[in-house]
Amino acid sequence: AANQADGVVASKVVEPLLGYLDRMEKILADDAYKKTFMKWVEGNIAGLEVEISSAPPSSKGFVPLKWRWVTERTFGIFNLFRRLDKDYEKTTESQESWILWQNCQMILNRITK
Repeated sequence: AANQADGVVASKVVEPLLGYLDRMEKILADDAYKKTFMKWVEGNIAGLEVEISSAPPSSKGFVPLKWRWVTERTFGIFNLFRRLDKDYEKTTESQESWILWQNCQMILNRITK
């Protein structure tokens, strides 16, 4: 939901996936996930590293962060889907369902081309 910080609620998104993280070695994140989420991962998921990418302290202006383009591209693609372009959903669960649906649609489009 928009009234909650990403770093605080990230554990609620990852927690249902705990049984599927066997092959995952690293989570890439930015500064928003440095405190609460990083501590949650260390306490709940053994052997999983959280890599925080942040701009160098001496930098000014826009600095592209390592692997950030993947996230930005994904949200850019979501803008192509009207339901995800505007915030119509009232619950986080509903929003997650639509994101999964649109990801399935994108994968099917790639397979059929």
